[in-house]
Amino acid sequence: MPFTVQETREISILVVMPEPHLKQVVRALRNWSFVNIKASECTDIIHNQNHQDVQVAIIHECLPAGETARELIRHVTMHNALPPWCKFIISASSPEPLLSSLPYRFLSTEVIDTPVNDDQLDIALRHTLDALKSLQNVVSTLQQQDPRAILQAVKQAKSSAVEDKLQENLNLILVRMLFINGHVDKALEMIEQIGGNDGLNGMAFILYLIAENERLDALLSAQITGAAFQEKAFSYQILLDVNRHDLAAAEQTLTKLTKISNDATTMQLQLVVEYCLHGLSRAQTLYNTLSAAADPQQSNNYPRQALEFAYKVINLLCLIDSDRKKEEVQLARGHLAEFIQQNKAGERGFYYQKYSVFINLLLLALQENAPAEKLRTHLKELHAKTARHPNIVVQLLQAACAVVLGMRDITLTCLARVDGLVSALEPCPELINIEIVWQRVMQRLAGVDGDARWYGEVAKVLQARGLNYRAMRRVHYAVAQAPDNLDLKRLMAEIMVQLRRKEYQGVRLSELLNYLNEHGSSDQKSQVRQLQVRVEQTFA
Repeated sequence: MPFTVQETREISILVVMPEPHLKQVVRALRNWSFVNIKASECTDIIHNQNHQDVQVAIIHECLPAGETARELIRHVTMHNALPPWCKFIISASSPEPLLSSLPYRFLSTEVIDTPVNDDQLDIALRHTLDALKSLQNVVSTLQQQDPRAILQAVKQAKSSAVEDKLQENLNLILVRMLFINGHVDKALEMIEQIGGNDGLNGMAFILYLIAENERLDALLSAQITGAAFQEKAFSYQILLDVNRHDLAAAEQTLTKLTKISNDATTMQLQLVVEYCLHGLSRAQTLYNTLSAAADPQQSNNYPRQALEFAYKVINLLCLIDSDRKKEEVQLARGHLAEFIQQNKAGERGFYYQKYSVFINLLLLALQENAPAEKLRTHLKELHAKTARHPNIVVQLLQAACAVVLGMRDITLTCLARVDGLVSALEPCPELINIEIVWQRVMQRLAGVDGDARWYGEVAKVLQARGLNYRAMRRVHYAVAQAPDNLDLKRLMAEIMVQLRRKEYQGVRLSELLNYLNEHGSSDQKSQVRQLQVRVEQTFA
């Protein structure tokens, strides 16, 4: 839908339900003409395609299902459920600054006191409308995908922007445009001029994507004392260790994170790391400890539900991990069978409806004398039905079933889908959890063959979809595992050219091309010559 803002005080608002007080305050505001006031349950927003005209979303910090406002904003952003220019206003009992989700949101999230009153909301909406008017030309240009026009529109908007916060938002958009058009050095130069936590977050995000790990480590270490950035910094450090396949180092930083954050996703990460490093029995002990600490007086006890879900995940991992003891595998089967039986006997809850078909399929596939062909046919049918399913867990469950049934094509497709789904998810415990599970499924897929080839196959799929930074991360790992593989080296060189990068984590583009020229076949050398022409054109 085209992005337009009227000169009058008209605005389209989404109030996340159930929070009747917020909606009453919105309706009672004078001097505002609301184009539309919508209300939505949290789980409906992600799957509702009718919210692309929303300009402001007002959310209470504690949502009915126990999810936090920040988690909802992450999920909405990841699934593109609300337009990137939508402004989020969180009503919170203890307002604190929140980090912008560079490069996925245009306007910084604002936090106001709860209960919300007329004056607070009126001021927040006036600031938002001013910002949206300034952004109007920028956003319409973004839809045209013309880099020069985008940069010009941002500069014009900056010249008329009065408020410092709007200037900062526009600078972040400019950084985003520079970055996605390959001008990484200019983007980094500009992000250094943006102060505060948003600037730090933006710098960390870019350094993470381009794998400037030493600079990122230095940035995180230098800023680790800042309270608002501390949680984010720990998440980056843990994610870097997980990407290096060093869970022991990740566990050390996770211990620090748990001292300042005890939210549900952090506890889930504790449980998954405990299982991967110390086995199912230790993880079960931790699960019991964390569950007992969750407040039993809360209705809709989100931390406890989240822990229960993570516990199901580690039991599933135990079934596909090839190095687990027989008694642990039997224990995991028993836990999952009990979960299925409980849900059949009682109310069919959220987890059962979405995931039980895959859990049942996996349990059947692991039985002796399982009807493998029949199960493969069933999985193919499920795979076709969920081709565009936005649920990450559904895709990981499919990948787990496929890897047990020896269906490598489906496993690779699902793993690549997961990479695509999380490409707009900023570093956080949730993303780290997904990456760990992803790696464990890939480990089972690779088996005795080693995982270099399969990481390369995923990289090809990601490259074809334009997800070049994720493709680069995967193929770099593959090349490190198989340094003599010419096809992987050529793929890495191609992606480096597409990203306008002459070096990535110590691997130089010139060295890759020289190696391919020296060791490649005549056909491969011909491909390298074509690639060298592109290099000259790209870096001219």
